[in-house]
Amino acid sequence: MSLKFKKKKQLDLRITYPDRSNDFYLKKLREDYDLQSLVDPDLSDLQNILRIQAWVHSRWKPDHKNRPRKNYPSYLLKEAKKGKNFRAVDYGTVSIACLQSLGYTVRGLWLFPGKMDEMENARAHVVHEIYLKDLKKWFFIDPCFNILVLKDGIPLNAVELQQALIHEQEVEVKNPLHKINTEEYLEWIGSYLYCFTISLNKGSISLCDRIMGRKKKITLVPVGENPPRKLQKTFRRRTNIVTHSLGDFYVNMEN
Repeated sequence: MSLKFKKKKQLDLRITYPDRSNDFYLKKLREDYDLQSLVDPDLSDLQNILRIQAWVHSRWKPDHKNRPRKNYPSYLLKEAKKGKNFRAVDYGTVSIACLQSLGYTVRGLWLFPGKMDEMENARAHVVHEIYLKDLKKWFFIDPCFNILVLKDGIPLNAVELQQALIHEQEVEVKNPLHKINTEEYLEWIGSYLYCFTISLNKGSISLCDRIMGRKKKITLVPVGENPPRKLQKTFRRRTNIVTHSLGDFYVNMEN
């Protein structure tokens, strides 16, 4: 099996991720839960991110049957303080807000399986990619399980993980919660590492966006491949861009 991507940029597109730490609700979240105390200036970005992730996962125990009435970080944390438990996917809602409140650049990443067209109830799996300023790179973390993967001590982004698994390279899996067996996780997540989608701008896609053709999402697929047909049906073609280029998808935040 060989899945390849182009390295150079193909699109005349500039993706920016503004610092949102002073947004009103993120600032309030940071102050209400004293999140700044989780950051140790003597530690690396990755070590501090793992401290924040551990704090989020300590708020409640996963209950896959309890869908929250509201999907707001402040609501989830408030209800968790009362003893309520929520789904594993809700950890992602809280962790992305906590990380952004502390100035980290975080983006949601939708992973789609290559055999999506053959699957009856195929869905995306949503993870996070976070930019490490000290290493000048993006890395993948699965907020549902609090799992990340390293190679030679360097945390991998989603495509790097895909390539490591394809070529059967030795990797180190950080799986502190052990909610899932490490080998089982790699086999499971590997099936999703085919087609990748991120949002270009915050906010949902409006009717006006569709009429005006404003680009809101970018989807990365291997060279010579197309997105699964089921996924193409869901594309708002005027608002979604497809690329085969890592240069388009993985923005150098230092430029």
